[in-house]
Amino acid sequence: MLAYPGDVTNADELTVAVNSFAATQDGLELMVNNAGVAGSGTLMEVSLEDWRWIVDINFMGVVHGARAAIPHLQRNGAGLIINVASAAAFAALPTILAGSPIASRTPLGTGVAARHVAIISCCRDGSSRPCGRRLDRTPA
Repeated sequence: MLAYPGDVTNADELTVAVNSFAATQDGLELMVNNAGVAGSGTLMEVSLEDWRWIVDINFMGVVHGARAAIPHLQRNGAGLIINVASAAAFAALPTILAGSPIASRTPLGTGVAARHVAIISCCRDGSSRPCGRRLDRTPA
């Protein structure tokens, strides 16, 4: 197994990791954004520092991963980005701060579908069935 370490909160570092992978693996066809964290406490109990940590990983990590991957996928003429979130992204408990609802509902696919790159957001809800939606198409 090969490792290409990169901090999802650091766009430059993650881009270097994705570029290194693509260079050594003859391109990139699939990007899976799967980093995520959660905090515990109510809105006012959780420090702003902890909120920033959650948003930087759960939201900006997805943005950084997609931006690092899209040039490679477009160069190939096709590709897939999968954004994984926990079920907490869609039905959080009052004292569990997932921060993922923002990333899972962000239209990252805008302007990418025309270049044959699909973006899918999905989650697991505790059962074996996947749930999610494609973000690469403009709503009808």
